[in-house]
Amino acid sequence: MYIVTRTFRDANGVFEVGSIVDPTSVKTFRSRLQQRHIVDVDERNLDEWVTYFKNRHGIDLSTVLAEYLDAQPEVEEPVVTEDGSSNDQTIPSAESEELEPASSEENESW
Repeated sequence: MYIVTRTFRDANGVFEVGSIVDPTSVKTFRSRLQQRHIVDVDERNLDEWVTYFKNRHGIDLSTVLAEYLDAQPEVEEPVVTEDGSSNDQTIPSAESEELEPASSEENESW
């Protein structure tokens, strides 16, 4: 996840310190990442960045992250049994149904 460490303005608007950004929402994302306006936060350096934002900006990053994670939809993974088959229910499509062949009278009517 990417978090803004320095306020900047982009074509899409102003990005405030401590806000979580999506890389596709920032037009100059790569440049901002190299300039350290945006940082990549993961599980390894999370505590370091929480301390940084608390000391430097007075922002409790743990509440921001909790709100962000609550807003994310949970991805359900299919259950795989011991024999390797999944538990997904398949819905038969219209293409899989057998179609009756047209009679010769219907073909000759046009």
